[in-house]
Amino acid sequence: MEWIIPWNPDYYPHYRKVFHELNYVDQDQKRDVSEGDIAYIYISSGSESGRDTSCERAIKFKCRIGRTDKLYSTIDERPLGGTGPGEPGRWMELRLLFEFRDPGVKLEDLRCHGLSERNCLQGQQSVPPRLLRYLNSLEVKANKAGVPHYWLWAPGRNAHLWDKCLREGIMGIEFNRFHLGNVSRFRSREELIAHCRKNDSVLPEKERINAQILHIISTFCEEINVGDIVYAKQGMGKIIGVGKVLSGYYYDRSDGIMKHRRRVAWEDTTERTVDFSIRKTLTDITGNNTLRKRLESGGAHTSKWQKSIDRGLSQLKGEEREHLARYRINQSVFRSRMLEKYEGRCCLCGVRVVPLLKAGHIKPWSRSNEDERLDDCNGLLLCPNHDNLFELGYIAFRQDGRIRISPELSRADRNKLGLSSKMRIDVSEGMKKYLRYKEERFKA
Repeated sequence: MEWIIPWNPDYYPHYRKVFHELNYVDQDQKRDVSEGDIAYIYISSGSESGRDTSCERAIKFKCRIGRTDKLYSTIDERPLGGTGPGEPGRWMELRLLFEFRDPGVKLEDLRCHGLSERNCLQGQQSVPPRLLRYLNSLEVKANKAGVPHYWLWAPGRNAHLWDKCLREGIMGIEFNRFHLGNVSRFRSREELIAHCRKNDSVLPEKERINAQILHIISTFCEEINVGDIVYAKQGMGKIIGVGKVLSGYYYDRSDGIMKHRRRVAWEDTTERTVDFSIRKTLTDITGNNTLRKRLESGGAHTSKWQKSIDRGLSQLKGEEREHLARYRINQSVFRSRMLEKYEGRCCLCGVRVVPLLKAGHIKPWSRSNEDERLDDCNGLLLCPNHDNLFELGYIAFRQDGRIRISPELSRADRNKLGLSSKMRIDVSEGMKKYLRYKEERFKA
């Protein structure tokens, strides 16, 4: 479910500051909301004090509702939605997913796309379908513009591996004790998780991998792109380097310290103090515009670095590097096309959580020629469950779009996975040859 939730404009500076420091806030719980719902935060008017009026009557943040029904006694006071002590009652987490560029999505745009001014000013409201499509399209356009993602990354505990990374021109993670090997051999995050859980029963407790470390490894392998910007950090208050990602993920079995790697051009190694209060090894800060501006303005060489970003990948040398860069960029373009084609929703079940959706090829990338790899007709946009089922051959689609479900899936499993024989997708004429190829590999 998607909601528009108003914020008190006088508390807006505090909300924004906490969002950018901790990536979430705690707020008094609204009616009818559930964990996993999407909340668009609407600033109803400018602050009476005259500050931060750039967000007058505008949607500024997109959030996911995390834990609900939290007791006030369990809440850390830093992420409270307000400056004073909280009131007893139910509380909920709002986790930042995306920050709309200033001045946000203004009231006149909301009116043009299906939300009346009366509804805007009456408190919490569900998001009309037309407006939701428009808000999703703004995210799609941001991806289509080729905007790089920004990452905050720690080169080991207290940056003890920074000299090695700087010397070798790499970034990496050092979780070698988990014996995962080359992570790229796993076809999906779910397959990686299944592998780890299978091994947990036979490994010593100190070698078992927890969910947080698993998330860091899979994010490092799958989600960073060539051209992304990386801020190397030490602790929670110092930036020690800024670099641009030059390669995809690779595994160096000869290195005993940092086997999971990417090549990075470290062009700015000016140390500066910036308070960002983020403990995690790897964090995507793309949507955190205020933190990014703080990081970018923190050192003397920042403007020079920003100019170097715009040069693109034209200076890459070597066949392998050039190939890896072209592969990753085209994948990003392909995903943007799929998001636009399917209006930011799973083409089978309709899930609209854009960060979860996967743009997959009907005929696999490895089996496709250069034209087929970027052909819109060779793509589907699916939620993680249905994407994996399709990729592994447990579901397929007939020429008219009707679903085929493998008999290897029991009725109970079908229900748990949200599968029904009545499901179908829209099929264009150009998609039929690719669907035919996939049907031949279906687990009948």
